[in-house]
Amino acid sequence: MSTLLLPVQTGLISRFIDQQIDWKHPLIGIIGGQASGKTSFLQLKKDDFGDKALYLNAGDFKFTHEQILDHLTLFEARGGNSAFIDDFHRQPDWISQLISIRKALPKFQIIFSIPPIHQHHRKFTAIQSDGKIYQLPSFSFREYLAVKHQITAPPLTLEEILSHQYLDWLEKSKIRPLALFEDYLHHFNQGDALEDLGLSLERELVQFAQLKASTGFKLKHLCYLLANQAPDKPNTSQLALAIDMSRPSLNELLQLLEQAEIIHFLKKATKGIKAIRPVDKLFFGNLSTYREIIKNQSPQNLYEAFAFTHLKVKHELASPESGDFLVDEKLVLAVGEKARSKKELKALTEAIKVNPLIEKGEERNIPLWALGLLY
Repeated sequence: MSTLLLPVQTGLISRFIDQQIDWKHPLIGIIGGQASGKTSFLQLKKDDFGDKALYLNAGDFKFTHEQILDHLTLFEARGGNSAFIDDFHRQPDWISQLISIRKALPKFQIIFSIPPIHQHHRKFTAIQSDGKIYQLPSFSFREYLAVKHQITAPPLTLEEILSHQYLDWLEKSKIRPLALFEDYLHHFNQGDALEDLGLSLERELVQFAQLKASTGFKLKHLCYLLANQAPDKPNTSQLALAIDMSRPSLNELLQLLEQAEIIHFLKKATKGIKAIRPVDKLFFGNLSTYREIIKNQSPQNLYEAFAFTHLKVKHELASPESGDFLVDEKLVLAVGEKARSKKELKALTEAIKVNPLIEKGEERNIPLWALGLLY
């Protein structure tokens, strides 16, 4: 089990989705990928609920011989009214168990967490129709400031960042963001990124897709190869040869990694059905994972990965003809100071320049760190 260990003083710091969740709803699902901090989030929120709430980890050894329903029934009889059940997917046939708990204890509130891959279970629609489901992404730069430095920064919309409203906070806080941004980019780890990835691949994906145990090793090798190619689109011919697998089988693994939100494909902004647009780039869902797999990533790769992981939480992204990201089909962002052809530079005259080396922006030029305030 991966747990992001937070300093005691950060117990008062809530994740950005805390304000979005309807905490009175009887069934709440939190979907969080590796090292997203969902365990800590549930534990801290349980404390807010007080003694009438219970925290359980469904992978606890005692639940190999005890039923979670029996445990909750006894807790309700003693005056409890809610339970935070972490990693519910570790229970066999967990969806049926959850449905049974809801029927047996209709007035009892359940808040549960699962990794992203399990929302693709064929029975998950029954949970979606009964409950409210929320996505918990990895820690943003804004949340990092709160966790590691006890610096409170406001979440800003992209429109507010483009109009440079981060400058008001910057002036009041008196901080110099670039050094902190470099620390987040190059050193901040949300748990043990590589260990968490290994567990995710070997435990979650292999189990979910009922793959051979040996495929877990191939998944690890594949992630290493993908990290070497990212952000360029994967060369499936080379990858299939490298892991000794047919291209159809490789494509199945890539789809599995995407469903698990370990990787994300950025598709070209071409006309037509979005689902069948060609893939143009690949990004890892967790910046720490990407950085730790390949220790000496180029700065430009990290800049683009940072922009992607923050933008994707609230915006639809595609790969434009010129520039790096087309946001919500209307706004082009050009990230970093990489070499661009004269033709591309001419096409980018109306684009937003996202500069990793500046503290403050002006007009159509914004600092990259400011995208870290999006959530």
